[in-house]
Amino acid sequence: GYGYGPEHVIAPIRDTRVRSEMGIMAYAGAAAALADEAHIVNSIEMVQEGREFYYKEFDRLGLKYLRSQAFFITVEDPPVPAQQIVDEALKQGVLLRHADVFDMPGYLRVSIGRPEDNKRVIEVLENIFQNG
Repeated sequence: GYGYGPEHVIAPIRDTRVRSEMGIMAYAGAAAALADEAHIVNSIEMVQEGREFYYKEFDRLGLKYLRSQAFFITVEDPPVPAQQIVDEALKQGVLLRHADVFDMPGYLRVSIGRPEDNKRVIEVLENIFQNG
């Protein structure tokens, strides 16, 4: 992904980001997306709806989480170790991240995506929690 903001906000993020560089096509796509106001509005709405979906599902699953204004939600102390969740989810085709790189060991970071992707994440989490 990419980020935009004041240097004092971006600098700490730059220091902790996953080490992978964007290619020229990703930069071109980002520039086009920023120029498309309808895309921006749709993206914001999708994230807001996804956030509410996850809040409802996490409540149903009894998970503690940090309420967010970002495109991800951080789950506190999941019932299965975060790294195990990351590993098992990847085997099922879902990419989740632990929050160790943000100095939050044991926490799980769940990105908000398209509705069908969000539903798949919940299915995978339920599977992992049931089979521990």
